[in-house]
Amino acid sequence: MKIKVLLFAALKDQFASSQIELDVPASATVADLRRSLVTEQPALEDLLSRSGFGLGDEFVEDDFALSEGMELACIPPVSGG
Repeated sequence: MKIKVLLFAALKDQFASSQIELDVPASATVADLRRSLVTEQPALEDLLSRSGFGLGDEFVEDDFALSEGMELACIPPVSGG
């Protein structure tokens, strides 16, 4: 099934795009999606392991089941002062 992922900050820079579409298995979870992103960009494994995923205005956990056509935001950790 196709899932759209919106990318921000360093993730957007590394993927050279603000969004990508991934094909994941029908029973995929956010954890599976995270692994698919690492497969696309192995150098980002550490950053992706610390990134959150949002659906609408809610963060979702790694065990959240995905559905065809979902659009999730992948948000890397931020810091500021």
